[in-house]
Amino acid sequence: MTGTRDLVGYGGRPPAVAWPQGAAVAVSLVVNYEEGAELSVEDGDPVNERIGEVLSVIDPGRRDLGQEQIFAYGMRAGLWRFLDAFERHGRQVTFYMCGRAVERTPALAAEVARRGHEPACHGWRWRPVRGRSASSAAAARARIPAPCWPSSASSTAPTRSTTICPITIARCRVRRS
Repeated sequence: MTGTRDLVGYGGRPPAVAWPQGAAVAVSLVVNYEEGAELSVEDGDPVNERIGEVLSVIDPGRRDLGQEQIFAYGMRAGLWRFLDAFERHGRQVTFYMCGRAVERTPALAAEVARRGHEPACHGWRWRPVRGRSASSAAAARARIPAPCWPSSASSTAPTRSTTICPITIARCRVRRS
């Protein structure tokens, strides 16, 4: 690891920030739309996603029905509650959408866009990338559908936040009335 951690910060002298209209706080609302893109034995992964509302304790190679239901709730009920709340309060937000989640729920993704929210690419699958090296690029490419690679793809392995996936965006395009 290079560099030294900054444990001092502004040292008691924060910068003077003037927000528009005298606001004291700026809020950016972003919703992760990832359900269906997480690790799952049901989908052929060797292990299930371990991190969710609760930490999974199921042995590798066995389905974790509890974790699956927690993730499913987001699409089956949670997303609709978010959409309705944003509409009630007149807020437009950004949805970070994993391509695989959009592929599995195209009508829900279209509803996000229809209501005027911004669909933003969040990679194809929800995969950990920590510790990956450039030499693992071939393995990463094998896991991600070809349309999700930009034409000028480099030889380095992608991350879930930088992979460009036109499938995600194409599925979300709808005409707004």
